[in-house]
Amino acid sequence: MLAVLMVPVMLAAVDAAPFGDRIDDADSVGLRWPEVRRIVRVEAEFTGPAPAADTMRVEYWHKAWTGQALRRYAETGAGSVGWAAADDWFNGAWKAADARVRVAGRTAAFTFAPSNEKEFPDLKTAGVLYRPALKIRVVFSGPHPRVAALRAITDSAWRNADLTIRFDQPGACKAALEVYNGQLQSSRVTESAGGCAIAASLTYASNPEDNEADRTLVTVRGARDTFSFAVDEAERGDRIYVKDYGALVTRSADPITIAEYRRILDELGAKTVYDRIAAHAEQTLMGAWNDMPVKPPYYFILGCEGARQRFRLEPNGELWLIHPSHARKRPGKDNARWLFRPSGGALCGPLAGGRLPADRDHALAARRRALRAGGFCRFARAGRAPRRVPPGR
Repeated sequence: MLAVLMVPVMLAAVDAAPFGDRIDDADSVGLRWPEVRRIVRVEAEFTGPAPAADTMRVEYWHKAWTGQALRRYAETGAGSVGWAAADDWFNGAWKAADARVRVAGRTAAFTFAPSNEKEFPDLKTAGVLYRPALKIRVVFSGPHPRVAALRAITDSAWRNADLTIRFDQPGACKAALEVYNGQLQSSRVTESAGGCAIAASLTYASNPEDNEADRTLVTVRGARDTFSFAVDEAERGDRIYVKDYGALVTRSADPITIAEYRRILDELGAKTVYDRIAAHAEQTLMGAWNDMPVKPPYYFILGCEGARQRFRLEPNGELWLIHPSHARKRPGKDNARWLFRPSGGALCGPLAGGRLPADRDHALAARRRALRAGGFCRFARAGRAPRRVPPGR
């Protein structure tokens, strides 16, 4: 029997430094990017012997990150991901990383401890070994040689891709290819009567946890028309068709032509988003109104500008007085004139046949009594049942 030994292929890690801006100061050297990078290692190469390990530290720009693993599209609530705080260049502060430094000759290499050990000790989940950063720097507390090279290694890895960009116009292949977060290895143009094609071999970044981390983009910049595409989409087998420019991007192993792909789209009746919008009837108020899904009844907040008091109108017609907590924390001159205590407070008037909303309001029992009585209540003070007022008063 022949035994087959499977040897894992080690992919080169991505160095994000060439795609960022270097920032040199008197006592630090750093990098900055327009998007967050998941840095796992920082390497500083000096023009002379590297300084002592205890005279250097790594800092990253921080404000919103909580130390948890980044989950770009995780479902954490009703749309809360879309409202999640994000770091930017201007709001935040430099945070010292819990880093381990190794000095060898002219090079100092920094790696990170799990984020929950020192930086985020209250983190309930396991920490991560990377630091998500828009900016990162090495700070020196003493004299040091000039930093000849600064590298920021991420948890992405380089992969190779062979792609073909086809055009339906013969002269269109004079376009230049610009690669961001990657490198163009070679390109070859073939012309034909029905158009032309660019065969491109390039290196792109791949991250198994986040396909948008260090994402490689190719910009096809022509004399008149310019468009961009993500390499990972084409590499996974997607056919990227740019109808307005007569361009089709595929893997080089895909032999399809533009004419064949157009015929497939016609047979399927497929249309672009622009075509579908143009063919769609003009929207009307009733059309938009009827397209909205039915929503459960919900309360509505009422109040006057500048006033600290708020009222809540329930779907069944009850009007509730909300006692603001800031009135106790920062009392004003009007506190003495308020006729209810913090634990009570309801001006209510349920509609005839109104239904009771299923919420957990602290005065739920009082509202039930009011509904059963069929009348109106003016005030519900702490420890006192609502006073019934005949309808119309």
